Amino acid sequence: MSVVRILIADDSSFAREMLTKYLHEAGFQDTLTAENGKEAVEICKKHKPDVILMDVSMEREDDGIEALKEVKKISQEIKVIMVTALADELIKDEAVADNADGYLVKPFKKEQVVRALGFVLGYIPG
Repeated sequence: MSVVRILIADDSSFAREMLTKYLHEAGFQDTLTAENGKEAVEICKKHKPDVILMDVSMEREDDGIEALKEVKKISQEIKVIMVTALADELIKDEAVADNADGYLVKPFKKEQVVRALGFVLGYIPG
């Protein structure tokens, strides 16, 4: 398996730290973090991650949905898994309509994160 670069975009430092820990424990060592959508887009331009775990509702400078749209303009190859604490079907539908590749609802377990990554990377058949 080649090295997979993963960007975690969440305005919660706790969420960023937890996801980083989960990913490192699962063997994904190449991780980047962003505190808001604008920063996530800038990191995508510079570092071209393979996958982004993007919080839907970020407080400052672009929410996840707006950042998703910008990321997909940069590259359709970047896989984006939207993450939210809201089990709101409208938000899920909007994310899917904007080309999100996956969706996770907080709280989640490490196994759910790893499975979502495996699915968007093609390791686990849909």
